[in-house]
Amino acid sequence: MPISLLVTLELIRFFQGVIINKDKRCQVKATGEPTSVQSSNLNEELGQVNFVLSDKTGTLTKNIMNFRFVHTGGISYGEDRNISADDLLKFPKVNNVDFADRRLFDHLKDASHPNRKNLQRYLTLLSLCHVIIPEKNEYNASSPDELALTSFAKFCSYEFVETSEDGYMVVELEGRRERYRLLHVLEFNSDRKRMSVILRDPNGDILLLCKGADTIIENRLVASNHHT
Repeated sequence: MPISLLVTLELIRFFQGVIINKDKRCQVKATGEPTSVQSSNLNEELGQVNFVLSDKTGTLTKNIMNFRFVHTGGISYGEDRNISADDLLKFPKVNNVDFADRRLFDHLKDASHPNRKNLQRYLTLLSLCHVIIPEKNEYNASSPDELALTSFAKFCSYEFVETSEDGYMVVELEGRRERYRLLHVLEFNSDRKRMSVILRDPNGDILLLCKGADTIIENRLVASNHHT
């Protein structure tokens, strides 16, 4: 087979891909998003597809989660959606957050409110207990739930900034930049059903932060005057 014939076939495949990309009948009707041809021999394989099989992990769908509710200190936040559209413009532009309960922000700002420290601990945990990588004002997360939780912390001015080259997790907590030394990550798996990070805070204390399935976490909670 002459080499010129192989080159001709590849050129034909390339131009067929261009035609598919520009075909309006192959676009997503809702968004107008065009088809993206990733393989030069796609056109040859189309006639061979009879069945498409997919599991429930979002292979063919967008697996998106939005943060809407939080319960801490015996108070549920998120049910009273009483933030106006004008007020929402004052908050950071954060994806994966659909939260509009002013009480949380009022309690967070009120130094005398009994639930303020619970909220601060909760948001600090969300900003630190993860393995997210920030990219151009966005987060690159391995799971949609982790993305929603960390995005909500950012929405409340508890923003994860970066993991520095010297192993510190840098966060902005209500305008204060703090550095937590990352000592170890206990990653999520199907047996543990939770993930944890071990950190050294700016005061030198060792912290264990954990998040996971409620059936696992509840069995490990202990009443204490020092922990929540």
